[in-house]
Amino acid sequence: MEIEEEKIQLDEAVPEEEKLPINDDVIDYNQLPDSLGVQYERELLDGQVVTVKLAQIRKPRDDQEWIKARKSDVYYKPYRFVVYFDTPNNDREYYSGVYGFKNSDGSISLPTINVKKNKTQAAQLFNVYKRYIMKTQKLTDEEFAQNYGLRQFMAFLNSKPKARIEVREIEFDDKIIKKNFIVEFV
Repeated sequence: MEIEEEKIQLDEAVPEEEKLPINDDVIDYNQLPDSLGVQYERELLDGQVVTVKLAQIRKPRDDQEWIKARKSDVYYKPYRFVVYFDTPNNDREYYSGVYGFKNSDGSISLPTINVKKNKTQAAQLFNVYKRYIMKTQKLTDEEFAQNYGLRQFMAFLNSKPKARIEVREIEFDDKIIKKNFIVEFV
């Protein structure tokens, strides 16, 4: 209760005529945390079965530069794809490989994952999902391709499925880091 009273007193200390309007560009300081917080430390979940709590695809930052594809005159930006786990540490993992391409009007396309080559982290996760759906729904490759795209993938991840985790080492910023990868839905 003390914190609530303190926030009210802080806000009331500024006369109404001196308060600036709050809009999408201005942060209401009353919503800011009271402490500096604690840096997130990834817990390694190797072999554990966890629940996927939430999955999001976040748009690239406005100042993100377009990247030219190696083999064509196509430009893209990476979306940020994050999966949150229902663990005591509120663990999360960012999976690379979700992209948006530059439209002729300069805007970014909806997100896409190149799942055929299975090279990116997001593609590998999508293919884990594909194996699960094909097994449980008894589908052919063609049936899956016609009915299960990125929208269904995200809906599935947000349905709180149980997943088995495997820790893998990857190279990022010239360092080897360990990440939690979903290798099976159970």
